[in-house]
Amino acid sequence: MDTGQASVEMGFSVNKDLVVENESEQTLAARRIIKDHIIHFNGVTNVEITRNMVVGTRNARARYANYLAQQKKEQEAEKRNKKKKRRN
Repeated sequence: MDTGQASVEMGFSVNKDLVVENESEQTLAARRIIKDHIIHFNGVTNVEITRNMVVGTRNARARYANYLAQQKKEQEAEKRNKKKKRRN
């Protein structure tokens, strides 16, 4: 196996360890970014916690709630469109 393939296959191995059933691509990508960052700093205890990280974490729940609300609106609009199409 050449070294180019080794890094790709190692990435698949890492993804396999991270993946959870029914997990979205976005969540997997975020988990992979976090794991890569921790590896880059040789362990979680060596990662510097910045003010931006703290603020981002505090705002994460509100952003997620907004995301869920937007998804719900889109699903409702899709249902309305399907009903309109059935009537026509």
